[in-house]
Amino acid sequence: MKNNKKLKDHLVPLRKIMEADIAERLSDAQESQSIVEKQLTDFRNAIPVESSDEKATFRAVINLVKKATPESIGHLKQFAKVISSLTAHMADYSENVNPKFKQARALKNVLDELFTEAMDELDFPAQTPPQNGNKRKATELNAAAGLSIPPLNASSSAASAKKAKGTSGFGQFLNTFLGTQQDEDAALLEAVDDDSDH
Repeated sequence: MKNNKKLKDHLVPLRKIMEADIAERLSDAQESQSIVEKQLTDFRNAIPVESSDEKATFRAVINLVKKATPESIGHLKQFAKVISSLTAHMADYSENVNPKFKQARALKNVLDELFTEAMDELDFPAQTPPQNGNKRKATELNAAAGLSIPPLNASSSAASAKKAKGTSGFGQFLNTFLGTQQDEDAALLEAVDDDSDH
């Protein structure tokens, strides 16, 4: 390559182009890293001092970030998808997050009261307004907004299964999922114990 003058003439400008490209990438990387560091700092600062669960979650996320392996990045991407889906779900169907949903529920309650009063004045037996499929679905989704997730241990799997029957929608899915995971973990531990006995 050194002895080939034509090739050498092409390599010099190509090297300069590559140097400029690498310098630009490093500059972008530093800016991107500072954004990530700021977001992580904001995330940590948002956690209350007394909240051990949130701090443990933060440490787990940081460990995945520090590893920066294809596997850990894959886990972070999956985690981000779940969080995004849950956030969108809560924003659409939770009275706590979506003011429009809360206002719609308040208006419905007022209309229910007016309906009941009108029925009373007409001497009809008090009934609630007929529910159609869409209203029922909205009610179920709203109930799911108050998620109650049981602790992650094997002894609570039966309790989580009972709890899952009393909830609906996304909450039921989470409780069922956690119960199934706990049952699988317990079965795996029993299998390991049996193998160690033999």
